[in-house]
Amino acid sequence: MGNSIKKAVWVRMAVIFIAIIVCGVATSVGLSQIRRYSRSTVTATDIHAVALAAEKAHYSWLENLSSSISFDTEFTGSTDYTACDLGRWLYESDRSAISSEITALMDEIIPIHQEIHSSATEIISLNGADEEQAQNIYLNATKPNVTKLIGLLEEVVESTNQEVAKYQDQLSSAITVTTLMAMGTLLIIVIVCLMLIRYVMSRIVRPIETITADSQLLSQGKLDFEIKVPNQDEIGVLARSLNDAAKTLALYISDISENLNAIAQGNLGRNPQLNYIGDFVEIQNSTDVILQQLNDTMSQIQLVAVQVGSGAEHVSSGAQALAQGATEQANEVDNLVETVNRVSEQISNNAKNAGETSHKVDEVERQVGLCNQQMHEMSRAMDEISSCSSEIGHIIKTIEDVAFQTNILALNAAVEAARAGTAGKGFAVVADEVRNLAAKSDEAAKSTSELIAKTLSAVSNGVQLTESTQEALSGVVEGTQSVIQRVHEISQASAEQAESIGGVSEGISQISSVVQSNSATSEESAAASEELSSQAQVLRNLLEKFQLKDSGNGTY
Repeated sequence: MGNSIKKAVWVRMAVIFIAIIVCGVATSVGLSQIRRYSRSTVTATDIHAVALAAEKAHYSWLENLSSSISFDTEFTGSTDYTACDLGRWLYESDRSAISSEITALMDEIIPIHQEIHSSATEIISLNGADEEQAQNIYLNATKPNVTKLIGLLEEVVESTNQEVAKYQDQLSSAITVTTLMAMGTLLIIVIVCLMLIRYVMSRIVRPIETITADSQLLSQGKLDFEIKVPNQDEIGVLARSLNDAAKTLALYISDISENLNAIAQGNLGRNPQLNYIGDFVEIQNSTDVILQQLNDTMSQIQLVAVQVGSGAEHVSSGAQALAQGATEQANEVDNLVETVNRVSEQISNNAKNAGETSHKVDEVERQVGLCNQQMHEMSRAMDEISSCSSEIGHIIKTIEDVAFQTNILALNAAVEAARAGTAGKGFAVVADEVRNLAAKSDEAAKSTSELIAKTLSAVSNGVQLTESTQEALSGVVEGTQSVIQRVHEISQASAEQAESIGGVSEGISQISSVVQSNSATSEESAAASEELSSQAQVLRNLLEKFQLKDSGNGTY
C-alpha cells in the first residue's frame, strides 16, 4: 500500500501537536517573564509607596516633635525606629526581590533613621529640664537628619520610578513577544488544521461519499455499478474490494438464476458452472443439496405415483365390489325391515288385544267379586231365615199348647154348661165355638208346623247349597284372580315384546341406514379411487417432464 490514511493523519496530527507544544513552551516562557516583570513592578511600586508614605510620616513626626518642644504639647509620635512603617520595611522586608541600588540606599537610611529616633528620645527627656538643649539637639541633629532622610527617600522614589518604567517596558515587550509567538503558533496550527481538513475532505470524505452513494445501489439490489476512487490508500482498497464484490455477486446471482430457471423448466440434472469462494461455498453446497434432494424426492414421487396408481386401481375394484355388496345388503336389510315391521305390527295388535282382555278380565273379576259378596249376603239371609223359622216353630208350639188348653177349657165349659142345663145353653154354644176354634187353631198350627218343618228343611238345603255355591264361587274367584294375573303377565309380556320389537326395528333401521351410508361411501370411495387413479396418471405425466440425475452423471 503506497499511502496510508493512518500515517498521513498521524503526521499532520504530530505537526499540530509539536506546534501546540512549541506554542505552550513559548507562552509559558513569556508568561513567566511577564509574571517576573509584574512582580518586580509590584515590588517597585510598593517601595515607591512606602517611600512616599515615609516622607509624609516623618514630616508629620518632625512637626509633632517641634510642637512638643516649642509649645510643650504631648508628643504622639513613635521613638522606636522599628515600629514605624519605614522601620518595618527597612528591617523586615525581603531584600532578595529589591534591586541593589535601592538596597544601598536602605543601608544609608538605616543609621540616619536610628539616629533620628534616638535624638527624639533624648529631646523628649530634656524637654522639661533643659528646653534649650532639647531645642539645640532638634535643630542641629534631628532636623538635619530628617532632611537627609527625606533626600534619601526621594532618591528611593526616583529609583523606583525608573525601575517601574523599566519593568513596564520589559513587561510590555514580554507581552508583545508572547502574543506574537502565540499568534504565530496559532497561525501554524490553523494552517496545519486546514491542510488536515483539506486532506480529510479530499482523501477521505469525498471518496467515502462516492462509496456511500454507490453502496446504496448495492443495498437496493443493483450490482451494475463501479466505484471510481483514485486513492491508493485504505479507501481505494475498500472501493476496489466493493467493485470486486459486486462483480462476484453479479456472477453468483447470474449462476443461481440460471440454476433456478433450469429447475423451473424441469431440468434437475444441471451441473454448477462456477466455483464459489469464501462463505458463498455454503450457497453452492446448499444448491447442490437442494438439487440432490429434489432428484431423490422426484424419483421417490415417481415410484410412489406408480404405486399409488396401482393401489388406486385395486382400491377402485374393491370399492366397486364393496359398493355392489353393500347395495345387495341394503336390499336384504330393507326386506328384513319390512318383515320386522309386520311382526312388530302383529305383536302390537296382540299387545293391544291382551290389554283389552286384561280390562275385560278385570271387569269379570269385579263381577265375580260382586257375586261372591251377594252370595255371602244370601248365606247370611238364609241363616236369618233359618233362625226365624226356628222361632216360628216355637211360636207354633206355643199356639198348639194354647189350642190344647183352650180345647180343655172348652170341654170343661161344655161340661159345666151341661151341668147348668138350660141356663148354660148359651155358654155351651160359646164353648162349642171355642172348641171348634181351638180345633181349627190346632189344625192350623199343625199345618203351619208342617209347612215350617218343610220350610226349615228347604232352608237347610238352601243353606247347604249356598255354602256349596259360596265355596264354588270362592274357587271361581281364586281361579279368576289366577287367570287375571296370567292375563296381566301376558299383557305386560306382550307390551315388553312390542317394545323390544320396536327396539329391534329401530336397530334394524339404523343398520339399514348404516348399510345405505356404507353403500354410498363405497360408491364415493370407488369414484374417489378412480379419480385418484386418474390423478396418479396425471402426476406421472407431470413427473416425466423433469430431467433427473441417475446414479452416474447422466440423466434419465
